[in-house]
Amino acid sequence: MKKIYNVFIIFLCFFVFSVAAGEKTNVKLVRENFIFRYPIIKINRIYDGDTFWADIDMGFNIVMSNEKIRVVGCDAYELNDDKGPEAKLFTEIFLSTGTLTLVTQGNRDSFGRILATVEKNGKYLDDSLTEANLVTGRFRDTDIIK
Repeated sequence: MKKIYNVFIIFLCFFVFSVAAGEKTNVKLVRENFIFRYPIIKINRIYDGDTFWADIDMGFNIVMSNEKIRVVGCDAYELNDDKGPEAKLFTEIFLSTGTLTLVTQGNRDSFGRILATVEKNGKYLDDSLTEANLVTGRFRDTDIIK
């Protein structure tokens, strides 16, 4: 009986370690979908409705200075469009007050811009631009999970 018990324990350990080893792939997939939230210290410049530069507090006394940010989830009107200046003004007003948090998955676009949105008091800049009808399109496939 003791021998059967020992064989069962060995089999059980083998099974548990096999399952745990197989789950490493799933852990990696989850890590790729992490959402990072960083305080924005200062808005340095606003180019248009969906592009701006900011200083970001990364924690542990590390600051990323003058980082170019591209708001994901929407495509605001360009400055030369009729609603372009209004989209820029809307973004300037949204970013001018309150506690701002950069919400990102850490990706950058082909121009080196951080792909992110900004949260302020539970509202997101991309959603607010869309609600104000200041976007040419809404791209749900690039939205960050909120």
